[in-house]
Amino acid sequence: GTPGGGSGGAIYNDGLTMKLTLCGVDIEHNEVNAYGAAIFFVSNDHTGTIQIDDSIIRDNVSHGGSTWEILPGISGHEDTMMIVDEDSVIE
Repeated sequence: GTPGGGSGGAIYNDGLTMKLTLCGVDIEHNEVNAYGAAIFFVSNDHTGTIQIDDSIIRDNVSHGGSTWEILPGISGHEDTMMIVDEDSVIE
């Protein structure tokens, strides 16, 4: 009956030189108090990559607002490399 945790409703990545690859994944209906309603991804050395293929990310709610939001539900550095195929839905 209470909202979720701080950041990263489904996935929380924080570190150096990371790559997150999602393929055929549905991330929906998560709720967080801070950032990254679906995914929180912070590569501290700004070398990280997120690749999303044939996946759905939607209806995720962040009570922390859209700070650091690089795509709906995904928070990270604005220079995070994003590779999203045309079959994915992010809203």
